[in-house]
Amino acid sequence: MGVRGVLDIRLGTTKIGAAAVAGVTTPATGPAGALAAAYGAISGTGQTVQGGAEIVGAITGNVKEANDASDALAATTTVAGFVTTVATGGNVKAGAAAASVEQLGTGALKREIFTNVVENGLALIDLVTSGGDEK
Repeated sequence: MGVRGVLDIRLGTTKIGAAAVAGVTTPATGPAGALAAAYGAISGTGQTVQGGAEIVGAITGNVKEANDASDALAATTTVAGFVTTVATGGNVKAGAAAASVEQLGTGALKREIFTNVVENGLALIDLVTSGGDEK
């Protein structure tokens, strides 16, 4: 449980960092950058706090309570988790399972998505500040 907590904190803070970069480029990237920033901030914060709960559970031995807290965080701070929890009438375990799939996917894809948003935003800023002249 402690190792999973450390991994969740690492992935969560990486998402938060990517969200910050996406937020900075939002003036150039528009709604796509704003959505990427919001998603990364919410999901990353949830995953970071989830990791903290897992570490506390490992240290204190309160594994069930830590798992319950982790599941609740995952089910409410991811799109798939939230939608699944609502669709199943509040089944947090089902929401947490859906969140796990989403977290794996976004962990693998986040760099591509955020890098693309940032690169396009920086290219647009460069184009605008250069007066449209290509370098």
